Amino acid sequence: MGATWFDRSCWGGPYNVESKLLLFTHAFEDLRLARPALRTDNLNVRSQQALARLGLVHEGTLRSHMRRPDGTRRDSL
Repeated sequence: MGATWFDRSCWGGPYNVESKLLLFTHAFEDLRLARPALRTDNLNVRSQQALARLGLVHEGTLRSHMRRPDGTRRDSL
């Protein structure tokens, strides 16, 4: 569904929740998708916590899914 990037001054505020709810509303109501998916770096605990607060459920891990800019392999949740 894409990524959201906010300045640190916006972290923990209502912006991420509002933007994700707008995306979900569009996905479910307008596009009639059954299962939109989001993924995050397994090391990005803040993102995982934010997604959990939205009610998303971890359903699996993609092992060595992609490379990070430093060349290390990334697992995606």
